[in-house]
Amino acid sequence: MIVSIETDRQLENTKAKLLLVEEQIRRARLRPATPERDDSVRSLVQTANQLKEEIVRYRSQAKLRRAV
Repeated sequence: MIVSIETDRQLENTKAKLLLVEEQIRRARLRPATPERDDSVRSLVQTANQLKEEIVRYRSQAKLRRAV
C-alpha cells in the first residue's frame, strides 16, 4: 500500500487510520500465537509503519513549503 498525503485533511485521515491499525495490532497480539496470527500481526505492523512514514514525509514537505 502506497499512500501519498497531499492535504492536511488527508493527514488527519491517515492519523486516524494509523490509530485503527495500531488497535488491530494490539488485539491481534492478545490472541493465541499461530502462524496465521503472526502473519496478520506482521502485515498490520507493516501497514502501520507505512502510514507513519507517509505522515513523516508529509510533515517534512510541509516544513519545506513553509520555509520557502
